[in-house]
Amino acid sequence: MGRLAESENGVAIQIYTALICAVLLTQRLGRKPSKRLMEMLAFHQMKQASDEELAEAMRAEIRRAAHVRVPRYGSLLKKPQA
Repeated sequence: MGRLAESENGVAIQIYTALICAVLLTQRLGRKPSKRLMEMLAFHQMKQASDEELAEAMRAEIRRAAHVRVPRYGSLLKKPQA
């Protein structure tokens, strides 16, 4: 079973890995990854979640990111008048 690093260098590597992953996900999704996805990444890193579980969580996050909400009563931004 995976666990958190005990040495200072090991902890630094785990932190940098998480930061790089978050940056890559932000670029892919066009927004911050959800707390749920970041939790799943942490579980995967600790060997508590399988590759398949992580892949499913990422697919769900991509589906949520693709769903753009349209305001009910028009745009909040004012359109420039000609």
